[in-house]
Amino acid sequence: MRYTDMSLDDRKAYSLAISRRTKALRDGRRAEGLCMACGQRPPRPTPATQVRRFTRCEACILYNQSTRQTARTVPSIESVARLRRIVVQGLGSRCSVCGDQRPDNLMIRMDGVIEQNKRNSRLYRWIVSRGFPVSVSTVCANCWWSQLDGA
Repeated sequence: MRYTDMSLDDRKAYSLAISRRTKALRDGRRAEGLCMACGQRPPRPTPATQVRRFTRCEACILYNQSTRQTARTVPSIESVARLRRIVVQGLGSRCSVCGDQRPDNLMIRMDGVIEQNKRNSRLYRWIVSRGFPVSVSTVCANCWWSQLDGA
């Protein structure tokens, strides 16, 4: 039976059984002196290998840190500003309509859509990784508003 097909009481019982089995597995590995995560490599007895009262080997600690970092890292304002500067310079550092060169006034237009979020690092990384595609250009705020008004 699939978990989604279970009733609420069956789901609770199943989750409880899994947590008990996991705890028993961890306790057994701890008693044998094995790594809590993989259960194969013996951990090195250093303070760095003590993570949240569970003993882990260095390989598992490094893997855990790398996956946690990529999943939870929020780009800083400075790094996004640096990416934006790189993108604006790569696109010519001027408005594609009137030639305005004030970097604070320039916006990034991609197929007619303006980036609204100033911390849009994913868009900036995409532009750089694609080698500044032709469909992406810079336009100043004045030209953007005049295009919206149809002038």
